[in-house]
Amino acid sequence: MGIDKSLTTPVNARVKIRFWPALFILRIATVFSTLVTISLAATAQGGGQKGVVQFTVYPWSESWEHLRVDKKLLRELSIPAVTVTRFETMEFSLTDEFIEIFKLTKSEVRQVTKAIADAQHAFRTVEGRSLAPVSVVPLRLMDAAKGDQRFQFRLARLPEEAGPIRTRLEEAVLSNLGEERTKVFWENARLLNGEIPPVTNGASFLHGGNASTYTFVLPAKHPGRVDLYYGSGRNFHGVTWGEPLDRYAPETLRPILAGWRKDAVKVESKSAADAVAKSSVRETGVESSNRAGNSKWDETVPFADLPKTVIKSLELPAFTFEEKFFPETVALFGLSEMEQQAVIDLYSEMKLRFEQLERANFHRVKPGRNNFVIKAFPEESAALKAEWVEKLKELVGATRGELLDKSIRTELSPDHAMNKPEKRDGILRNFDGHWRRGPNWFRRGTEETQIDVTTGEENGRPMLKIDHKTGGEGGERGSGSVPGGRIPVRWQHLLTPDMLGLPVVL
Repeated sequence: MGIDKSLTTPVNARVKIRFWPALFILRIATVFSTLVTISLAATAQGGGQKGVVQFTVYPWSESWEHLRVDKKLLRELSIPAVTVTRFETMEFSLTDEFIEIFKLTKSEVRQVTKAIADAQHAFRTVEGRSLAPVSVVPLRLMDAAKGDQRFQFRLARLPEEAGPIRTRLEEAVLSNLGEERTKVFWENARLLNGEIPPVTNGASFLHGGNASTYTFVLPAKHPGRVDLYYGSGRNFHGVTWGEPLDRYAPETLRPILAGWRKDAVKVESKSAADAVAKSSVRETGVESSNRAGNSKWDETVPFADLPKTVIKSLELPAFTFEEKFFPETVALFGLSEMEQQAVIDLYSEMKLRFEQLERANFHRVKPGRNNFVIKAFPEESAALKAEWVEKLKELVGATRGELLDKSIRTELSPDHAMNKPEKRDGILRNFDGHWRRGPNWFRRGTEETQIDVTTGEENGRPMLKIDHKTGGEGGERGSGSVPGGRIPVRWQHLLTPDMLGLPVVL
């Protein structure tokens, strides 16, 4: 493969380091910030945008094991409340993060876990008793291997006794956690809705719609295993039906399941309710939550003290697509306006230096063709990224720098963008921002990237199509057309209109 030598000359633009003058001032400000009282705390907001939640920003201290945050911030973060510990039986436990952040005591963990297990048991009992057999299979599911046995049931409506099950669970959670923590619990415990749904209109909220169909499959190639496909319309799910759940199967199906499992290898297991209760009491999480800050949850104060160790578990992207700090990030890390600007300046300078390295390793594959390659430069890339981390720590402190680095490296996913669109000015307009802007520079440079550009016209306007792929395991792939011939932001430091030979625009 030939290389066009005309593109091998690196860009020699001189980089001006602007963040060093602020470093000395920031060190003084950091010392002063530890003396600032709560009444002088700043407010993080999205530039005064309408609908953006404002947070009180409390000073960060490197010497403290915890950090103080506005309670409103906890409503904006994604903090899973429950997790599945065993998928065959969908057993739930409270997550360590939720236990630590909201300071649940051992008694509270035990009571909430028992309430969930009791509700699962009660709902599954009512659900299984309400399933009616279907003589003719009306839905086309996946093709079953020859010899498989299939038993189909239909749930048109749940009896009235199903409704109070969720109500009792909600009451138990509220009585143990109080109003503040209960609101956050249900906002982050959506997994429970599929297992213990809020039934207010028969089965309309069960598995996606009315007349849910349940098909139990006994696969001939896997003796003893039971698969369940459930749902309605086109909304179907498949799970393995564990043996502890057999007692919740329709009464007519239980002897069949017992005979099917009789000669199969059996694994000793307890009932689903007992297993959930036991697996959900996380002693380590409860104890660690009381190591820092206030040891108990206090509903009378507007702030909460979080162990710094839980920040690593929060997948919180620091930057918008425009590479500005989210208000949540500012509040979580206690960043002053001066610190925010210093970090953004540092990020911009390091990104510019990285793009210069990318430009120096950017080549046209063959003269006259719009096929290009970015050669890998792992050593230079690693050195620049290490330099970034060290300078970031000098700006904001070692502990905060390490945690903030992880947050800045976290990509803004479509899920993040759609989570609260009304509070993310510009996100919906740039929903395809990842393709146009690409992965941040921390994720580039270690593997070769091939770029193929096609230019032309569409409806009398210039059109640009870019196909690209990056090598290595899990390498990025992408293809897209840009109406009007506008070069996406991610390629503007590499591709120019003159280079492509058509009147495309930046």
